[in-house]
Amino acid sequence: MGFFFLLMAGGMMAGMKSAAPRPVRSAAPVAAVTVYNGSDRLGLEAQVIARLTAAGCVAEPAASPVPQTPLTAVYHVDDPAVAAHVAAALGLKAASAGPAPQADPPLASGSKGRVVIVLGNDFPG
Repeated sequence: MGFFFLLMAGGMMAGMKSAAPRPVRSAAPVAAVTVYNGSDRLGLEAQVIARLTAAGCVAEPAASPVPQTPLTAVYHVDDPAVAAHVAAALGLKAASAGPAPQADPPLASGSKGRVVIVLGNDFPG
């Protein structure tokens, strides 16, 4: 009976082909982004969230409003490279990405995202 088992195992192994390894795709998003609308355009944050989602980000609107602002800013909470990627996905210059400012209350503290965007009136979208 032991001999039969060895033949079965050997036969099964001989019929198996070695498959080429598949590339592993990370399920992690490119970035987690919180979007504030500081522009005078209603619904702009929804358009930006759709663009970011298409770029592989997990984006959500901010829970609280911000005052109207003339300039768009992309802030990183912990990774400047991720903020630069998010800025590029929106057609913004990487120079617009910087560390989250110290504000009262701090923008990043209420954010679930590693990147915070404050859309200003200058946003080209």
